[in-house]
Amino acid sequence: MANFTSTVLETSAIISKYQYSITMLFISSCIIVLATCSMTGNILSIKTFILMGLDDGMTITFFVLSLTELIFCVFAMAMSVSFLFHCFELLHPLVTFSVDPYGLLIYFGNICIMVHMSIQVITTFLAVARCMCVVKPIHFKNAFTIRRCVALLIFVWAFSLARYLPLFASMAIFTQHDPKKNVTRPALWLSPNRQLVKDIIWTIADTTIPFCTEIIVIICLMIMTDGLRRAANFRMSSSNVLKPLDLRASQKLSGKELLIIKQVALISGFYLLTNTPKVASNIFVFAEPQFTLGGQYNDLYMVIIISRNLIETLNCSISFPVYFKCNPKFRSLTFQWSKKH
Repeated sequence: MANFTSTVLETSAIISKYQYSITMLFISSCIIVLATCSMTGNILSIKTFILMGLDDGMTITFFVLSLTELIFCVFAMAMSVSFLFHCFELLHPLVTFSVDPYGLLIYFGNICIMVHMSIQVITTFLAVARCMCVVKPIHFKNAFTIRRCVALLIFVWAFSLARYLPLFASMAIFTQHDPKKNVTRPALWLSPNRQLVKDIIWTIADTTIPFCTEIIVIICLMIMTDGLRRAANFRMSSSNVLKPLDLRASQKLSGKELLIIKQVALISGFYLLTNTPKVASNIFVFAEPQFTLGGQYNDLYMVIIISRNLIETLNCSISFPVYFKCNPKFRSLTFQWSKKH
């Protein structure tokens, strides 16, 4: 079996143990506060979407996105709490908790990565769906049916779980001896093959999916912006008959659809801002193999990972304000049922 996991946590030359602990305490506290706000917003979103009626594909997709973000925030908070206890042990060597917090934070962190991939794919799907409705509204207006959207969402979650099952199979939490603390307690065990499994999963999914989704979302936003601009120019033109047929089709977008497009554009734009650090860190991992868990730059790697988690939690917190601002029905129903309670 692999050694006790806390033995891999050695302070690198780049950042001291004290700097590492203080930085982690601050970022973890920020995540807990932000995750609490995000969980509240997503619970409100889920409740409101249910009241709106899950009777079309896009509403169901927004509902599942809110539910997925809620799950992400729950595990992000659990990881951050584990980080707080872990840092407390580092700053106070005589303090020992009954369960190794470092093992818990690694476990919860992997769950966060798994759930966040679903958020990435669902957000990309929303951008693609709205982009198609702008470009070819007649062809795609009714293409995203409830059955198709549900099937896609089930596939996304199934793929996320299947992708990470081998990694979770190579790690477990059970009682073992900690030579650094000289205690026996539940802690994280890592299989000797875990690094190979992680490298395969990272190469196939963690590197390609964030990068591909970012490129797709950028292209969709550019196409939506150009399509709406051309449609606006068309409406202001007095010579409609001279315009191409696809522009006249764009004019058929309803006010409700335009609000949904604005909603998707805001969510997608914020996703780009928060996903870029993940893409950048993945590229850096590819360039420097020691920039990983247990590597020479372990502490710096952990600081960047939790900072990335903070940004991803921020991304989950923006959904409710966007829905509230861009969806009149959502805003009205939120006011109605909040007054009743």
